[in-house]
Amino acid sequence: MSGLKAAGVEQIARVEGINHALAERIYANLHGLSAPANPTVPGPDRT
Repeated sequence: MSGLKAAGVEQIARVEGINHALAERIYANLHGLSAPANPTVPGPDRT
């Protein structure tokens, strides 16, 4: 987990199955930041 917290958005996005928008959300959540207001890719709860 500490490795994930130390990673930046670009590093997180390199993980198979994680796109850039999801990487931004993961990074924001791990660092107590607000997730992007307008995600570039709709999530499962957005259509």
